Amino acid sequence: MLEDFLYRFSGAIFGAIGGAISVLVCAIFASLISPKWKIGFISVSTFLGFVFGNLASVGTEYAGSNFSDKYVQPQLDKIVIRNALKNSGQTSGFYKLLDLKEPETFNMIIDVAASKLRGAVTQSEITNEIRSVIIDRISKPRLRYLDDDALVFMYINMASMMRQLAEKSPETCIKMIKGEPFGDLTPYINQDTQKQEYALLEKFIGLQPKTYNLLSSQEVQELNGNVIFAISEKYPDKLQFLNIDAVPLDKKQTCLMFSMYINEIINLPKPQAAGLIRVMIIDPARLG
Repeated sequence: MLEDFLYRFSGAIFGAIGGAISVLVCAIFASLISPKWKIGFISVSTFLGFVFGNLASVGTEYAGSNFSDKYVQPQLDKIVIRNALKNSGQTSGFYKLLDLKEPETFNMIIDVAASKLRGAVTQSEITNEIRSVIIDRISKPRLRYLDDDALVFMYINMASMMRQLAEKSPETCIKMIKGEPFGDLTPYINQDTQKQEYALLEKFIGLQPKTYNLLSSQEVQELNGNVIFAISEKYPDKLQFLNIDAVPLDKKQTCLMFSMYINEIINLPKPQAAGLIRVMIIDPARLG
């Protein structure tokens, strides 16, 4: 039977925001970063890493049966996947809560996993397929409803991820900054950072709409200008690494500089930091 089938997710929030970080920098460094990233924030990617177990033994008594292949095996796979998700260690709390409060989304994840699991696809491909379900149904539409504390905490978590990825997988970090599919992060991110993100992701489930007052375009541009100025004073010889389109691209240094950019945002007073992040999510046109 199934010996090891775990869903692991990380990068959910970072993935949903990645392109928008480039939007903010683009507002000041237009000559460095391509304007295409002004719409990059909608090319979100979010979580779910995949570790395959041995599903081949599930329902082997039906092997060779066309009826089984078409009708029985898919149902058995779904049962196994459902049980595995709800008993998957650190992430089990998220899936149990999702099944309880939003069963339609939970079942959609199971359907996607079951439809791809036995096909000629890679782990990363399945990860990205499932990730898109979470983006469309949970992360992307609800980021705007997070309160100030959650938004700032989200950026603290993202900065931590960036620093770790810069050391272990800078290629993955660059993909996330650009809002591209990036696969499983769990081999590169420590347990504490993952747990922090899991806790934040659970807040998305059942999150109710709430309206916030947005900063004006002038306020946003002034704040972002102050952030960039602070970076230029601290790292005057590294500003070129904020150019995501540089050729050749020093991926590690670029990832580190974007983490420094995030750090400067979260160092602002909390209302200003959260206000800047919220505009980035809701109305990036105010970035100029």
